[in-house]
Amino acid sequence: MPRKIGLVIAPLVLGMALLGAGADGAAPPPTPTPPPPPLVTYELAESRLSRTPVGETARSLRGVVHVLAGSARWELARGAFPRTRARVALVGPRSSTLVAPDEAVEATAGPEAFAGLFREAGGAESGLSASRVADVEVVVSPAGAGAPFQGEPTRRFRVSVGYSVVTSIPGQMLHVVCRTTGSIETLAAGDGAASPLDDLGRLFDVPPEVAEELAPRLAKVDGLPVAVALETEARRLVEGVGPGGGEAESLVPPRPTTTTVERHVTGLVRRASTPADRSLFEAGDAVRSVAWERLVRDDEVPR
Repeated sequence: MPRKIGLVIAPLVLGMALLGAGADGAAPPPTPTPPPPPLVTYELAESRLSRTPVGETARSLRGVVHVLAGSARWELARGAFPRTRARVALVGPRSSTLVAPDEAVEATAGPEAFAGLFREAGGAESGLSASRVADVEVVVSPAGAGAPFQGEPTRRFRVSVGYSVVTSIPGQMLHVVCRTTGSIETLAAGDGAASPLDDLGRLFDVPPEVAEELAPRLAKVDGLPVAVALETEARRLVEGVGPGGGEAESLVPPRPTTTTVERHVTGLVRRASTPADRSLFEAGDAVRSVAWERLVRDDEVPR
């Protein structure tokens, strides 16, 4: 009886094996391995030039950016990021890390901390003065096709931001009327290039109330921003308060403050990433971690 059972079971096992192999007896094809995410590399330059009645201030940042799976490394060719001694920034969806290679130190904070380097610290009230923001107007709208980028099409967006900062001091009311206009051009085929560095909010030096209105509109600008040009004019007016007060008049000198901000991407290339590329987005074992405040100076106004 055991021998008969063995003879019956053997054909069943053989038949099941043939069914698993397919009608033609061939093994099922292996599941294809997904391709590795691309490593995107480009040079990023951002500049700001402010002209005031008493002089000019300028800031220029230029360096190579690597992007992999939504994280970015921006290493400046020279100089450092605003309010810090670091010249390498590792920015991802969960954290921001600044690295000062010359000092072999790094500091890590939340994902929004990098953009915070470009904003002025401080509140709306100081001493005997109190400020409020009024007349906020924000427009970010599609404006057709932009200039081709490396032979690929781009989209253009029109930007217009207006607001007033009203500061009251004993006997006077100071009005600073600001208007920013310009354009943003984005690469439609920016596959694999998206990263937190695409957040253009850091290019706008505006009060928090205006930034809150601007952020959701900028979030609708899709693609990699390859060219940004912004012009801001700020005009100061003073108004007397109390007996003898009158209409707002221009301060002396009447010439407004103007600011030009530009962003340019050049030399964009893509290739398949390798496991070794992961090291680009790490601070490295040779550096030691310090508190964010050790590398960032909160008392300095970004220029």
